[in-house]
Amino acid sequence: MLHIEDLLQSWQLLAQGLGNTVFIALLAGVLSLTTGTILGILYHRQTPILSQLTYVYVQLIRSLPLILFLVFVHYGLLPIIILQPNFLFSAIIAFSLFESAYIAEIIRAGMASIKTEERDAAKSLGLNKTQRITLIYLPLATRRT
Repeated sequence: MLHIEDLLQSWQLLAQGLGNTVFIALLAGVLSLTTGTILGILYHRQTPILSQLTYVYVQLIRSLPLILFLVFVHYGLLPIIILQPNFLFSAIIAFSLFESAYIAEIIRAGMASIKTEERDAAKSLGLNKTQRITLIYLPLATRRT
């Protein structure tokens, strides 16, 4: 049973946990949005090797449960790179990688919804590929998804 005295005694631990949760959520959100957007563009561009590697990454990550992926990152992936991984760092990396796969799929679907006429209109403006993606395709894709 929950006693208010116990809750009042442990408020510092609860505040620290809340701070860690907000920190992980914000940092992982920014990292996954950036990584997911780049992966979504690579996934959609239909370059032979990059598109297939991105497809495998997205499908593999989306098929795994999050708790399994968290354990894999902390005990399997990060010890190869870092000798003593921190739990906070492991959580940020795992959430970033996990959510970037979902964001990549969302961006890919939004990019696929752009019609040929809209692509031709962007080309007729004389924009290069990078300008077309950043100024035309990504804003259209984000509105549609």
